[in-house]
Amino acid sequence: MTHEQAIARCEELNRAGEGGRRWFVAHREGEDWQVVRADFPGLPARGSLHEAVESRPEPRDPPDPRSSLMRNIPPYGA
Repeated sequence: MTHEQAIARCEELNRAGEGGRRWFVAHREGEDWQVVRADFPGLPARGSLHEAVESRPEPRDPPDPRSSLMRNIPPYGA
């Protein structure tokens, strides 16, 4: 398969969008090209969108009003 044929076939398969699969062109040897499907573990399949869940940051402790000198001195002196 030539490079141009592989690109055309790749675009055709990506337009069909079967099950969220993605197709790419891969070089074999010399002038031989092939169309391959790439499945990446951990990535969700392309599909219909779903409702998002809002996550809020956890509340933080209020800042320490003491100066840095007082915060860094041990309780019983140096």
